[in-house]
Amino acid sequence: KVIISNNGKPIPEEIQQRIFEEGFTTKSTGSGLGLVICKKTLEEQFAKLELKKTDEKSTEFQITLLKGEG
Repeated sequence: KVIISNNGKPIPEEIQQRIFEEGFTTKSTGSGLGLVICKKTLEEQFAKLELKKTDEKSTEFQITLLKGEG
């Protein structure tokens, strides 16, 4: 498992379920592809990307390596 965290603004609860949707963005100039591409690329490499925590102190994403084929 790999944890990636930052101390930026928390992700509001009402959009947490949407952050991995293609085209979803909260930015006026965003494409909504960043997290989608990350998640898809990791899945192709037998890994999982999840939002684990977001609060006033930090936001954490977890990459979990899964057992692949072969």
